[in-house]
Amino acid sequence: MESSGGTMARGNIFVAIVIGLGSMATIAAALSGGTWILDHAIVFPAIVGAVILSERFVINLSFVREAVAFSVVEVALALALLLVPMQAFVLAAAVGILGGQVIRGRPPVKIAFNTAMYALAASGAAGVFALLTSAGFGDSNRWLAAIVAMGVFYALNQIMLATVVALFDNQKVLDIVRHGLLLAAVVSAGSTSLGILTHHLATSKPEALWLLPIPFLLSYTAYKGWIHSKEESRKMHKLYEVGSKLTNSLGTEHGLGRFLSAATELFRAEGAQIITFEGPGALAIISHTGNRDLHVLPPASASAEGHGAIETYLQSQEWDSHLYASLSSEIGVAGALVVYGHNDAEGPAAFPTKDAALLQTLANEASIAIRNVALFESISEERAKLSDIVEHTSDGIYQVSPDRRIMTWNPAMEKITGFSAAEAVGQMCFNVLRARDRQNVDMCSRSCPILGAAEHRCLQETDAQIMTKDGAARWIHYTHNPILDGQGKMTSDVIVVRDITKQKAAQEMKDDFVATVSHELRTPITPIKGFLLTLLRPGLEFKDEDRQRYYQMMLRQTERLEGLVEDLLDASRLESGRLNVETTTLNAAELVEQIIAGYRVSHPSRELVIENTEPAFAQSNSARLEQVLTNLLQNALRYSPEKSPVAICTTQSEREVTISVTDQGPGIPIDEQELIFERFYRMGHHLTREQGGTGLGLFIAKRLAEAMGGRISLESRLGHGSKFVIHLPAAQGSLDSSEVRTY
Repeated sequence: MESSGGTMARGNIFVAIVIGLGSMATIAAALSGGTWILDHAIVFPAIVGAVILSERFVINLSFVREAVAFSVVEVALALALLLVPMQAFVLAAAVGILGGQVIRGRPPVKIAFNTAMYALAASGAAGVFALLTSAGFGDSNRWLAAIVAMGVFYALNQIMLATVVALFDNQKVLDIVRHGLLLAAVVSAGSTSLGILTHHLATSKPEALWLLPIPFLLSYTAYKGWIHSKEESRKMHKLYEVGSKLTNSLGTEHGLGRFLSAATELFRAEGAQIITFEGPGALAIISHTGNRDLHVLPPASASAEGHGAIETYLQSQEWDSHLYASLSSEIGVAGALVVYGHNDAEGPAAFPTKDAALLQTLANEASIAIRNVALFESISEERAKLSDIVEHTSDGIYQVSPDRRIMTWNPAMEKITGFSAAEAVGQMCFNVLRARDRQNVDMCSRSCPILGAAEHRCLQETDAQIMTKDGAARWIHYTHNPILDGQGKMTSDVIVVRDITKQKAAQEMKDDFVATVSHELRTPITPIKGFLLTLLRPGLEFKDEDRQRYYQMMLRQTERLEGLVEDLLDASRLESGRLNVETTTLNAAELVEQIIAGYRVSHPSRELVIENTEPAFAQSNSARLEQVLTNLLQNALRYSPEKSPVAICTTQSEREVTISVTDQGPGIPIDEQELIFERFYRMGHHLTREQGGTGLGLFIAKRLAEAMGGRISLESRLGHGSKFVIHLPAAQGSLDSSEVRTY
């Protein structure tokens, strides 16, 4: 599209050319001839006066920025064509239009252009009339030549007028010609006919001249009515266009800008604005350019509200004219719709009174649109919040249609199942989840929960085991929330999923622990009870050595029971943080030797190797460190082959003392190396469950090491044994230093 600067330049060049040619034609007409001025000293001024008078009866047809004025000047010019010489005809057209334009107060450039345009059109008409009359048209047929000549006058006038309007409005000449062609042709033909009729009556029946104003006024009224209907039709079409822009914009500022631009054209204004209240003393101004500005009222008017604030703002604007209508809301006036700088065919003018009702109609539509966008933004904000919740919740959420196809799939479901939203949406839910119940029966084939939710039309929840994308089994707890329509039919089912795999595992561990502890407690109690019942049987005599052996067996079982109870108490104290561990400086290597010496007596068949006997001073607690080492040694002896050695090594560095216990057992899987330190955790049957145990030993060892300011690490590979390492802080300063650590 051509720039407005280039369009204006071309339009100005065309205006200058027309003014130049028209001026030459007028000067040539004034200088040619000699005696015709005296011969027509009365007729010529009368014709000029008639042309000036016809300029007071103008019919305006407006375009974007210009207005085409159709007058009944052809009445006077057609009469002049038949009464005066051609030079006088051209001069009368130029002088008459010049006078009429000056009286109407038109701008100088428009006066010059219109005068020159009429002079050029009159010159063309005069040439055609002279050519026709000299080519055989007699005096009785001069009216026919006049009709043809005035047709040329009309055509030239229309072309020049359409060209200048098209250039300044950046439109096509043919569009302008078509827009005003019918009216211009009717006006021109009617005016020419009246001019010829006037000449005919004046020459043949002058007594009938008084009847001429009647057809003139009727024609003029008909022309004005036609223009009025065209203008109303334009307004209705533009009103529909404005409403459509507002509806399609959803009330956005860019859309409101387009709405205001259309309103500017509708009211033939320089611009339009929407004013809304932004707060005390402040107004938000949205203009037809789509810009949004903040206008702060002067301090003296800062407290003004409603119409008062709007009036204060309007008074501060230097507009020639303006018209505004209130924007309503539930609590009163919400702002205003303003159009300013009205232009009619004659230039700047006040807005017609009837436009107020039209503007209020648009203001009402704008109010609804603004309220709708506020509602839309509120809904969008709530949807965004809900979307954020769904996107970031740890619970899986997905939606299923009545035919069991997945409609939505949030990120938590992707994390739980391994299937992305792109892979899941549109698929049948049973193909993705493959859910099974506690009895390992396919839930979808037996009793589909979604169909059950649709049937019962209420919230339902249950547990299920699903298969992830990589084939792993996971336990979920899910809730069905059917969404029903007005007839009570389910339109979709929203399922909220929680991964309970860890909870299930923990529950299994607890159940297993209860069973294990029950078994472990019964194991020492059963022989104790058996020995006691044997000793209490009447009539039985026992040798002293047998009785002593029974007592020793019962003592060992009691000690075993005591150790089990102590482990349970320690686990409870460690978990609740009620176990205080006082640390002192001790020789860890010496403590290791003492413990190993005791184990060699109690386990003479096992090979225990101490790899380093150098002193290693650690900040620790001898009793608790012995408990930790005992747990690790029992663990190593339990899982190592009978003939394989267990190595213990103590080392010291500047910052820590380490004690490692290495066995040659089956090793620990990588995915279980962190879990074995959890409370109640026992590995698969190939290890722990064949050996018994409560699953508390490593848990207590790890927590006691941490209570002493240290830690336990593990190095293990399947088939290559395991190495547990106790890391303790090295002793610093005096050997009698001590501190209390609380875990």
